[in-house]
Amino acid sequence: SGLLHTAMSAYIVQWGILSTARIASKFCNAVNEVPTATVSAVASRDAQRAQEWASKHGIERAYGSYEELLQDPEIDAVYIPIPTHLRKEWVLRAAAARKHILCEKPCAVSLEDLQEMITACEDSNVMFMDGVMFTHHDRLMYMREAIDLNGGARSVSTEFSFKGSDEFFANDIRTRAALEPLGA
Repeated sequence: SGLLHTAMSAYIVQWGILSTARIASKFCNAVNEVPTATVSAVASRDAQRAQEWASKHGIERAYGSYEELLQDPEIDAVYIPIPTHLRKEWVLRAAAARKHILCEKPCAVSLEDLQEMITACEDSNVMFMDGVMFTHHDRLMYMREAIDLNGGARSVSTEFSFKGSDEFFANDIRTRAALEPLGA
């Protein structure tokens, strides 16, 4: 894999996506803005769905299984936005296939699972990163500066809520505890 070439390299990171979930479209669009990366393959449990999604997003290869994508020797890294309860299995498989990994949040259903996932990546000498963009945004630096200028903080309390539609609660995977144990 050429993923670790120097910053001066003209190497293009070849991404694969394990899913055709809605959030995968956002990832694909973001990668298209990066001159040193491209989404080259997508996989779904349904080959037709993968092909349709690939055609819609201008992706070269579509696979009818996640394992097929992991076996693609041209793929350097994978984005894993599948339901949380499935992520551990596919992170472990991706690490074994020597693919670098961007795992959607939350990465795992337990700390024990997350530790196993990280260990597998370390043992396979691949990078593991979670999909929490907030930690990479400039606003975090500005917040830190504001807190420091005001004498620091002893606690921070935040709340977030939204009013989901009936359709959201009926159809969104994040409202099904068996599929998404940590919820929306």
